[in-house]
Amino acid sequence: MKMSGMDISAVLRAVVRRWYVSLVVLALTAVAATGLWKAAEPSYTASTTLVVLPSPTLLAERAAADSGESSLGNPFGTQATTVLASLLADQINTGGIALAGDAAEATLAVQANDVRPEPYFTVVATGDSPEGTTAALVAAIEQGPVILAEMQRSAGAPANQIYTAVQTRQQTPVVIDYPDRLRMVLGVVLAGILSAALLSVLVDSLIEARRARGRHRDFAITDDVPAAEAQEGDTGSHGSAVQVAGRPAGS
Repeated sequence: MKMSGMDISAVLRAVVRRWYVSLVVLALTAVAATGLWKAAEPSYTASTTLVVLPSPTLLAERAAADSGESSLGNPFGTQATTVLASLLADQINTGGIALAGDAAEATLAVQANDVRPEPYFTVVATGDSPEGTTAALVAAIEQGPVILAEMQRSAGAPANQIYTAVQTRQQTPVVIDYPDRLRMVLGVVLAGILSAALLSVLVDSLIEARRARGRHRDFAITDDVPAAEAQEGDTGSHGSAVQVAGRPAGS
């Protein structure tokens, strides 16, 4: 932990000393982040609610047979509304709705009660344009009853004893959103801060290393000067001694 604190302190000192490096990097980061913010593609979202309930023909058959809430010949039984709602929701979630034209680039998703089965669910459309988003919801509203009827007929339900799906809530207003913009900008900003710190440390290390080499050379030159002077002094003394030794006795 102490080493980590020392490392962080060293980085901060390097950033402060080489503030101009951080300034340039952060300026470039701001330019890039601004460009991404402006260039982010919007998405459009709207929703509606579908509910599964007995078709008018099934209600008529019930009344004629005085069968109350019975499903008559429908094999999905008394829990048909919740079972069929779950099956239809799975179809929508897995691409069972054909999206064409303006809705071709849109996607559909279902929000349902995960705790308790319900005969209704919310359909959410997301697209690249308001028209595509609305068209995707219209496709779900129109194709939902057809898909539901095919499920029941495939299971052996009489044509006049099936359940259907209807829209129970009007479409919400289309909402514009930028789901990727904030994430991209934050990523660029964090990368810029990290790059500024790393470059500051690198530049600081290079400059300090260069200064250290310069000081080392200065010390080496300073150490060599006294040694050279001492050597010259020894040579001069030796020459004097030779002269004294060679001087005549009477001098």
